[in-house]
Amino acid sequence: MNILLTGASGFIGRHVFTALDRAGHHVRVIGSKDTSETSGFDALIHCGWHGVHSEFHHQLGLQFDNVAAAGRLLDRHPVKTIIALGSQCEVYATHAYAQAKQAARWLFHDYCQARGVRFFWLRLFALYGPGQDESWVIPSVIKTLRANEPLDFTEGRQRYDFLHVTDAAAAIARVVASQQPGDVLDLASGHSIELREVVEMLKRFTGSTSPLNFGARPYPPGQVMNMEASPLFQGRFNWYPAVTLEAGLKQLCQ
Repeated sequence: MNILLTGASGFIGRHVFTALDRAGHHVRVIGSKDTSETSGFDALIHCGWHGVHSEFHHQLGLQFDNVAAAGRLLDRHPVKTIIALGSQCEVYATHAYAQAKQAARWLFHDYCQARGVRFFWLRLFALYGPGQDESWVIPSVIKTLRANEPLDFTEGRQRYDFLHVTDAAAAIARVVASQQPGDVLDLASGHSIELREVVEMLKRFTGSTSPLNFGARPYPPGQVMNMEASPLFQGRFNWYPAVTLEAGLKQLCQ
């Protein structure tokens, strides 16, 4: 297939590019602000989004610039299939990032419905893996543990559904090559775990002597304590993660 890909320099996009390339697809990388026009492509996979980290979640202008960028993509790149990436925040939060993701989803939905384009909106949950910025929780914890410094943390009782980024990329590659009708689906492992358990595993895998100070920090305002994904994706695509959480964390700590 001939596929257009945005966000290829980002954490998720670079792994999606690799998965598509290995599957034998021809991939052309475009920027979300690219003003060129294309034709003859089968699919658009939209991974590009600015301001994903929580420090940018309330920046209204930045977040809705992403929605405008999505609209420009639709105007310039007609395709038969569109896959765009959503977020668990759509379900659990009401800040500007969550609202902008919702707005983008409806923009894609209306465009595709009017033109007979197959459309998938894949909600990502807690991705992790190689190449993730150190400001995210797992790389940040690993950095502190490797320095054998005290780790001040919340109680760590919040439950997340972690998925290795290479598994997410492989799933996206499977979707684009499938004959399944479009849908809105959660893309996650299907199993949640307390963050405290993840931190304890990371300490074991790094061999750190850092004291784990659970409860030293309060939960942030609006903290959701249980984020679990629907298992519908696995059944629809006969897909299951290849990398267990324990194996993925151990790899990152080596």
